[in-house]
Amino acid sequence: MQPETEIPPQTAEPPPAVPAVFLPRWSRLAWMAEFLLAITAATIVWSEVGGQAMDIIPWYTKLAALMALALTTVRFTIALVEQPGGWGARSLRWAVTLVLIGCMMFAITCYYHLHEPQDDSDDEDEGFTTSIQLPAQPVSRSLFV
Repeated sequence: MQPETEIPPQTAEPPPAVPAVFLPRWSRLAWMAEFLLAITAATIVWSEVGGQAMDIIPWYTKLAALMALALTTVRFTIALVEQPGGWGARSLRWAVTLVLIGCMMFAITCYYHLHEPQDDSDDEDEGFTTSIQLPAQPVSRSLFV
């Protein structure tokens, strides 16, 4: 028979958790300011890049896309700040989400650009007709006949 050997209890302590990042009290105010700045910047860039097609995109489509982009931008920044080493799985996920939302905005712009109503006439003076009618009898040019 084999002698019974006692296995010592595992006394190894779990590895220490990653210390939480201390965020100042005003960080929420900074995130709100970043959100407003992201909405403003995205609106300006999208209207400049999109051109005339932006006029026919419904307002609710633009609002949803801009809100999603601004929220994703803030979440990306929060993930970068909270991660001790900077880039991590969360920040990479938010960066990919930013790229996907940008591609979605590009697709929306292309769709409406390709489906915008076309101008059928090439005339610059639409709706006006010019005609000249000559008199049937010649007009006398002298005042005293």
